[in-house]
Formats: sequence, C-alpha cells, structure tokens
Amino acid sequence: MIKAYVRFLSTGLVLLSLNMIHAQSFVINSPNPTIVVGSADTDELATDIDVMNISSEQKSVKVRRTMLISIDGTSNYFCFGPSCYTAIVSVSSNPRTINGNSTVDTTFSSHFKPNGQSGVSEIQYTFFDVDNPQDSANVVVRYEIAPVGISKISNVATLKAFPNPADDKVTLSFTRSSLNGKSNIELYNMLGAKVFSQQVEDLDGTITISTENLKAGLYFYSINDGGQSCRPGRLTIKH
Repeated sequence: MIKAYVRFLSTGLVLLSLNMIHAQSFVINSPNPTIVVGSADTDELATDIDVMNISSEQKSVKVRRTMLISIDGTSNYFCFGPSCYTAIVSVSSNPRTINGNSTVDTTFSSHFKPNGQSGVSEIQYTFFDVDNPQDSANVVVRYEIAPVGISKISNVATLKAFPNPADDKVTLSFTRSSLNGKSNIELYNMLGAKVFSQQVEDLDGTITISTENLKAGLYFYSINDGGQSCRPGRLTIKH
C-alpha cells in the first residue's frame, strides 16, 4: 500500500513537472493565419504581429522564420524590436524582453517584397523563450499577391463573390462609380492570366460565371471601372 502510494505520488510529480515544462507562456494576439493581400507591382507589404506573454515571469524572446510556401523571385524579412534582419536571416540574433502579466508586444513586423511576381507565399514565425525553446507560439502570415493587371486601385467600384469557395459557378455582385463608360469584370489565375472578362453597363447588378472548367485553386477578381480596378478580391475554387 505504501509502495503504491509512493509510486502514485512520484508519477503525479513527474506529470506536474512535464506540464510545467510544456506550459505555453505566449499567445499570438493576431489572426492565424494573418492574410495580407496586395498586387505584384507593390514595392513592399507589411503587417504587425502582437505577441502576448501571459506568464507572470519576464521572458527573453527570439523569433524563428520558416518558409512554408514561397513565390520564386520574391523576398521577405522581419523586424523584432529595434532590429530589422536581412532576407538571409531566419532566427533573430538579438532577444527581446517581454514582461509578464499579459503584456502585449507590438514591435514585430513581417515584410514582403513581391518584385513583380504573383502567387501565394506563407511564412511561419515562431516566438520562443531563449531559456526554454519548447515554450513557444506560432503564427502564419499568408501573402496573396494579385497580378499586375489588376493593380490600379479604385475605392469607388466594389465587387463581391459568392459562394466562396465556389465549385461549378460563382456569382459576382458589383457596384460601379457611375454610368459613364463601360466596365469589365475580370478574373485572373495565380499566374496572372486573365481567365474571364465580361463587360457590364448597369450601375449595379450581378453576373454568374461558370467555374466548372477552371482548375481548383486561388483566383483574383476585380472590376475595371474607367481604367481603374477595385481592390482585388480572392476567390477559391474547389471541385
């Protein structure tokens, strides 16, 4: 009986120790994944990530960058605290102190340069305790880069797609800035090729596009209104 109690007590202490070792001190107070949409001719895209230390102890923190999906010809880097690291650096060399008690640190930023390329790039950032690297938290930043053909942005025309994701068809609801001239609703694949274009003359309305012959994947849609395009929207096609 005494041996059984000792064994139970020892097992409990081991489990408690393991829980303490693997307890996570960090929370990412940003969407995961964080999605950033831009166009291929944008010089640079950037987003800030909020890191929270929910433990009661001060932590010395570094960040590790891991490329999950990469677009050829693009580049990216990150800044943590006062230090910005070049594209060849994957782990920050200068740890940053984050105080305990749910302190929010907003001094991390992810930067991406499309360099004229379109597609999807995903980068995972892991924030970890220098003294206990297993104590960490991850966030993925997903850059969705539209082709140059829809890079001129107009804030007056709007376009929305439903359902999204789509299977065999998708309906686009549009609103134009005025009835002067004609507008084209356009759909581009990730390679920048225009796979659909239809002229519209009404001030607002809807059109339905058959997508059953389009490959599954991510597309961008836009309305070219008077030589300018609305901010590109994302359409996912799943068959």
